[in-house]
Amino acid sequence: LLCSLHFAAQLGTPVVTSDPTNCVRVFSNESTSIFGANGLASDFQGISAADEMTAIGLLTPDGADALFSLDAVVMELGAHQPPSDTGWETLRGLVVSAQQDCDTVVDSEQCFDFKAFDTDIPVKTRLQATTRVFDSEGTELAHTDINDTDTGTVDGLRISNGTEELRAALVVLNPDIGENLISGILEGVDMGDPYDILMVAGMAVCVNNETDILRILVDDEVVTIVDVLDPAAIDAAAGHMVDASGVPGEVATGCDMVADVVIIE
Repeated sequence: LLCSLHFAAQLGTPVVTSDPTNCVRVFSNESTSIFGANGLASDFQGISAADEMTAIGLLTPDGADALFSLDAVVMELGAHQPPSDTGWETLRGLVVSAQQDCDTVVDSEQCFDFKAFDTDIPVKTRLQATTRVFDSEGTELAHTDINDTDTGTVDGLRISNGTEELRAALVVLNPDIGENLISGILEGVDMGDPYDILMVAGMAVCVNNETDILRILVDDEVVTIVDVLDPAAIDAAAGHMVDASGVPGEVATGCDMVADVVIIE
C-alpha cells in the first residue's frame, strides 16, 4: 500500500512496484511490543514466515535496498479489520470512564471504557503490561496518562471473557477536543459567510479559502489524496471520518474551531 502512494516520489526515491519485498522493511528491538493472534503478549520468536501481521511504528526513508524503514512500536499477529470481519481493529473515539481494576486482574492490569465515534456502546478496554501509549506527536506516555474524556485511537482485539472486552496493544491520545484537534464522524455541511461549517461529532468546524481540505480515497491497494476545493461537494450522509486541526473558534460566528487542515476519510 505504501508503495502505491503517489506522493512517495516526493522523497526523491523511485517507487518500487515490481518486487513488494523492496518496499518496506520492518525492524523490531527490545522495546517493541508483540501481540499474538489471541491479543496477548508474545515475542519475536512467535513470528513465522507467511504470518498475517500489522506493524505500527515510526516510518522513515531507508535509502538502502528498501523504500521505507518502519521501526515498529507494536506488532499484531493475525487478521486486521478491514477487510476481515474479525481480528485486530483500530477504534477512534473517546475515553468515557476513569481507569479501574479489570474484572479479572492479571499483573495489576487496568481497564477503562472506550466509546468509538460510530457507536453509542462503549467497550471495556484492557491495558496489558506491554500495551504502548503515545500522544499524537509520537511522545511515549505512561498508562496513567489515559484519563476520562481523552480522545484518540485504540488498537486492540475483541474477546469474550464473560463480557466483551478489547485487549489493547496501542493507545494514541489526541490533544483535548476544543484546543486544536477535533475528530469524529461528519454529521453535516452548512455553507455560509465568512465560514462554511462542517459538523463533526457535534462540534462546528469552520473552514474558509485558507483551510486545506484533503479527501483520502482507498480503492483496493491504491490510495489517492484529493484537494477538496468546495465543501459543498462533500456528502454529509456518507459517514466520513474527519480529523480537523486549527485554532479555538470564534463565539460570534458559532465556530468550535477555525480549521487549518481537515482530513476526510
